[in-house]
Amino acid sequence: FTGSGCTTAMNILASERKPVLPDFEAVRGFADPDIDSRRYKRLQKTWESLEWKKFIPIEVAPVIFSLAAYQAINSKEDHEILGKVRGIVKDDHDEMAGLQYLYSGTERTEETAKQLIGAYEKSRRLYGQFKNVSTSGLSEFIELMQNLGDQIRKFGKVSPGNEAVPEPEHVFVLPEAIRRLIKAYRLAKQASHFVIDAFRNPYEVEYFKRRYSEFYLVGILRNSKDRIGSLMRSMSEDDVDKLEKRERGKSIKDRTQGNIAQWVTSQNIEEILQKADVYMKNIDGNKSYPQLRFN
Repeated sequence: FTGSGCTTAMNILASERKPVLPDFEAVRGFADPDIDSRRYKRLQKTWESLEWKKFIPIEVAPVIFSLAAYQAINSKEDHEILGKVRGIVKDDHDEMAGLQYLYSGTERTEETAKQLIGAYEKSRRLYGQFKNVSTSGLSEFIELMQNLGDQIRKFGKVSPGNEAVPEPEHVFVLPEAIRRLIKAYRLAKQASHFVIDAFRNPYEVEYFKRRYSEFYLVGILRNSKDRIGSLMRSMSEDDVDKLEKRERGKSIKDRTQGNIAQWVTSQNIEEILQKADVYMKNIDGNKSYPQLRFN
């Protein structure tokens, strides 16, 4: 859920330096109540013996923006959002040309892999500008990105117009783009560890579970009171309630054949959490909690 700490976890895994586990005494009272010092020390010893390889971070929201940027550059569609994206990327068309490989199914060379990586990393930087100019506040921006993601899952592109018809294969456009990024990093940079932030649709999780045998879904859980309290520093109570319903898959009351396109492509984090391989509890609100250090 928004505010659970997924992005923080991604940044830790993407660190150049290896995280250091706190001593047992520092985590006493915060860890699993059944854990004892011997078990924890064995965990520390095993962790210390592992060679650290930083993870390549792939963020779903910038991938959505990348798909919108490619569409804005290569079409003349007159939609408000595409117009804003077009204005942001207008001076970077050459650097963004590699975004075509998010859609291309052809075998890539090392050179085209580098083009895709360069275009995505440029797009990720421009996404920050888009966040600042596209809406007037955090809640509006979150809703906008949710809408763009749902449009891609339904129609294969953003702001499709009233004539567009949902097609089942479009639900995999976004995870396919992420897969192509992973393949490019493997080819061009010999990368082997990736962290994806963050899944919002259960079918995208199933795509990766069936595609990669070493795919592990981590559910990060944070106390609802703390999480919602944090969100309400930047959002109204009504906006937080609306966000909660949408992320929990509650915005669509009944799942029927008639509205299948809506509920198949919408967010449902509660269903995603049921598929998790590992659960992590994000504990906050206590200044005595041990801080993570890095070697």
